[in-house]
Amino acid sequence: MLPLSEDQILLLGSCAYFGVLFLVAWLTDRTTLPRALTDSPLLHMLALGVLVSAWGFYGVVDLFNQYGYGALSYYMGAGGLFLFAPQILMPLLRLTRAYQLNSLADLLVFRYRSPFVGVMATGCMLLCALPLLALQIQAVADTALIISYRPEPPMATRQNLFALHDRLAWLFCIATILFAGLFGAKRERHRGLIVVMALESLIKLVALCAVGFFALHTVFGGFDGLEKWLSLHPEQLETLYHPTANSSSHMLVTLFFSTAIVLPHMFHVGLAENTRLHTLRLASWGMPLYLLCLSLPVLPILWAGFELGTAVTPEYFVLGVPLAAGHVSLSALAYLGGLAAAVGTTVVMAIALSTMCLNHWLLPLLHGVFGGMVDLYGLITWLRRSLIALIIIGGYLFYRALNIGQTLTDLAILSFIGSLQFLPGAFAVLYSPRANRQGLVAGLCAGMAVWVGCLLLPTLLGWRLLLLPWDIALRLGVENWSQLAALSFGINIALFVLVSRSTTQSADEQRIAEQCTTENGARPLRLTLDVRSVGEIEMRLTPALGADIAAQEVKRALADLNQTADDARPYALRRLRERLEANLSGLMGAA
Repeated sequence: MLPLSEDQILLLGSCAYFGVLFLVAWLTDRTTLPRALTDSPLLHMLALGVLVSAWGFYGVVDLFNQYGYGALSYYMGAGGLFLFAPQILMPLLRLTRAYQLNSLADLLVFRYRSPFVGVMATGCMLLCALPLLALQIQAVADTALIISYRPEPPMATRQNLFALHDRLAWLFCIATILFAGLFGAKRERHRGLIVVMALESLIKLVALCAVGFFALHTVFGGFDGLEKWLSLHPEQLETLYHPTANSSSHMLVTLFFSTAIVLPHMFHVGLAENTRLHTLRLASWGMPLYLLCLSLPVLPILWAGFELGTAVTPEYFVLGVPLAAGHVSLSALAYLGGLAAAVGTTVVMAIALSTMCLNHWLLPLLHGVFGGMVDLYGLITWLRRSLIALIIIGGYLFYRALNIGQTLTDLAILSFIGSLQFLPGAFAVLYSPRANRQGLVAGLCAGMAVWVGCLLLPTLLGWRLLLLPWDIALRLGVENWSQLAALSFGINIALFVLVSRSTTQSADEQRIAEQCTTENGARPLRLTLDVRSVGEIEMRLTPALGADIAAQEVKRALADLNQTADDARPYALRRLRERLEANLSGLMGAA
């Protein structure tokens, strides 16, 4: 029997890892694992580690190389949001739970009372997510190429390496499509998904700390050896205080702060899949601690990469350091850590985006056919699975469309600046009752136009300069991201405030704005009641949902409220109507 080649071992190892993930999720959904474990707030808090994508695992080393101590903004921004969880995340969780809002688009539609807001937010968010999805695919494919690289390979071997690069990218896409479709497309809570995300958070932490420990104690011989090396290389410390890249640390903090609240995968795990405030209480100290532990090994890894003279760029030093030292098992662990980071982000982001596309694009178009559908639940599940596949394939096509030369940091910052445009609208939900839909649309459209024209298209097409009237030249591309981010975000906020102040809210929008800014976020609404029995409510739902689905939804709402079908008191019927609206919002979107 012929021994397996390195390429075959890599592919088999990747398949084995995906098999473990499928097994863990399957055992969880079959309740084989104890419910006390799978429903633990601590485990759900660990699942929030999905925030650390392949860029957070690999590319953050390059961020320190470029921006010095300014790279700490990544941990300060993301961790800072969780420190302020009682002021930001907990009120949002109360809203999302009370009204079954499963995405940022649902939240914006609910607050600004406009289905068009959901359509526009979904399209913009999809554009912002494509670079981040492409980043995950690029990281997995690049690490496969790094592991399989051989010095000066013959032409045939070089072609085989690039074939492996593409095969692993496709394997990654197919595996994430299958996993997300099987364990994230149904209506019920996705316990298997949350357990896998928590497991992957632990893998990322163990892998990064193991490489950092190796760099410190094997490459440098401990803290004394590292101190001696730094004394011989003072330029390394000088770079930390005076980085080569010119950027604003304040803008970096704002970028990373926004990603932890508005990017689809974080909203999905932190709010849509979460049912307990206790999880966020744990996250208010647990996530900053988790990010602190991830930050500690980064600088030793960066310096070890320079000491060993690894052949890879700094963004892949996490893998390059053990490879350069010839440590096979640690290289495998580092590869699995990066794979875990990429899988988690891709799967959850595809699930979240598919829900947004389904609720705000497809379901409004298919509204007229629901009355004749017998299995609405099955239809929605398969539509969501189809959208998951299209979204991940879209990420792959974006990855293939990129010009050669974009780093992981370039793609991450590109995506983060796009998502930053949603921050004013999201904050206004809780803290600006005067904000209205006209202001949101104007600000978001202007900010996204600057992002697309000055960052996204230049990245794809290679534009570098835009000549404006009066001989003004605007430098384009990710290389000038700090100025362009400030420009797009400033225009966004200015138009949001000015248009909101100069236009009026509708009565419905004003009522919901007050509802969102109350302390508990779930004050009962007293709307006109024009039904007199539960049966009449069911009849009202039948034309839209069909008789069977309408009956099931009414039965579900009655069970949620612990009410009987013969309770016809106005108060009871109001509660039933509000519960039905919330449940249908969770099933079909707030629009």
